[in-house]
Amino acid sequence: MQNGAYDAPDGKTADNHFNPGGHPLVIGNEVTVGDGAIIRSQVMVAAGSLVLSGKDLDSDFLWIGSPVKRMHVLKDSELEYLFFSAQHYVDLKNNHMATGS
Repeated sequence: MQNGAYDAPDGKTADNHFNPGGHPLVIGNEVTVGDGAIIRSQVMVAAGSLVLSGKDLDSDFLWIGSPVKRMHVLKDSELEYLFFSAQHYVDLKNNHMATGS
């Protein structure tokens, strides 16, 4: 990961995945990410989308389709959701680690 981008592993399918550098992003269920694709921070990728190999997804957009296309600039409410959702998953992880459940 460099400059807030997530370099996707070859042919992996993401399931509610968040950028490992702490930068908020949402990748919907059953999204397939091709080799060398770059998913930047503050991005939403719709469920079932296909991110082709080498594709670079710009920040601050909703991406959707097969192959994925930029749909619209994320609204303030959508960006707020990214931060809320990322923190929620961190909190769930921390609770799970603390309680073992």
